[in-house]
This record gives sequence, C-alpha cells and structure tokens, in this order.
Amino acid sequence: MYTILGATGKVGKKIVETLAAQGEKVRMVARSEDRLRPLVGKYAEAFAGDILDTEFLTQAFTGADAVFTLIPPNYTAGNFLSYADKVGESIAKALQDAKITRVVNLSSVGGELTSGTGPITGLHRLEERLNRIKGLNVLHLRAAYFMENLLGGIELIRTKGINGSAVRGDLRMPMIATRDIAAFAAERLLKRRDNAGTSTANLLGPRDLTLAEATTTVGI
Repeated sequence: MYTILGATGKVGKKIVETLAAQGEKVRMVARSEDRLRPLVGKYAEAFAGDILDTEFLTQAFTGADAVFTLIPPNYTAGNFLSYADKVGESIAKALQDAKITRVVNLSSVGGELTSGTGPITGLHRLEERLNRIKGLNVLHLRAAYFMENLLGGIELIRTKGINGSAVRGDLRMPMIATRDIAAFAAERLLKRRDNAGTSTANLLGPRDLTLAEATTTVGI
C-alpha cells in the first residue's frame, strides 16, 4: 500500500491513477473530502484531513510500503516559509512515528539552495528534515517549472496574444508536464529496492524553453 499526499493535485492525482491502474492499494491524503470522493475506488481509499495534524498524518502513513510527500500550496498563508516549516515538521514526525522507511519527495529545481529562492527555500528545508531521519530512504524529485502553469494565462493568451509574467520572455528554462513527474514518481515508489539512502533526481523535461516559445505553442 502507498500513501500519497496532495492526492487531488496536479501530480498526486496522476500518481494515484497510475498506481491504482496497476492494482496497487493507495491511500489518498488531501484536505477536501469532496474532492477525494470521486477518486475512491477498488484500490484507492480517502483520508481527508489537515496535514498539520501529525496524529492524523501518522494514521495515514501507518502500514504504507512507501509515501509520496510534498508541501501542498496554501495561498492563504501569510508567511509561506513559516507554513512550509510547520508542514515539514508534521510530515517528518509522522514518518518517524509510523516507522516509514521509503519516501519519494516532490521538491523543485533549486531545492539544493539554502536561500535566495523564495518559496523553494521551504522545499529545501523539507529535504533537509527528511535527510536527517535515521533509517529513511528518500528520493527527492527536483522538478522544473510545471507546463500546466501556463494554463493560468490562457485567457490572456487567447484574447491578447500575450502572456503576463515576471520572468523575461527570452529566458530559457526547463519545463516539464506534471504527468511526466507523476509517471517517474510512481515508477520509483514501486521499485522497492530503489532510492536507498538519500538521493535526488532532476526532472527537467525534454528541453529548455522560453516563455515566448511556450506561449506561442499554447496559442496555436
């Protein structure tokens, strides 16, 4: 059985679908019971609750062969790093209490940096917390910019032929589809002898793109 955090999100949902399609038991963890309900099936059970509730999280982790972890977005958090620290503490404590030995953790490009990366600093701190857990085998997935993020500007692209962003339009950067992240994560969760110790994988997509190129492609 596998426990998946963020099971209704862009990556987590696809991991659930991939594992369940292969007949693997999945425990889905998310905030909203209503959003989890449509995903419940023969191989998938719902655990709705607060990720900051360590006791709840321990119950969700208990008995799992491996756990997929991440810090769910929280757009109402006044201080994201403070929120990320609290989530990280809850996850780390629950993993230890549930005696989990294998984790695939969703991080980000730049997750190796201690500062200067904005919200990604919170993902770095989670990496460090997990690395300190004795006996835990953890694989950190340092994923590039999600291609699906472009969909947030689809109306502007459609009506004005432009895309608004704080990033320069001619700056090349790695981009990856969430389905590709999910496929890689599911594969690693299933490899019970994989990710021994602490390791990382950079998920960068097929090639670097500029936002101008990506916007043109979306607008076609």
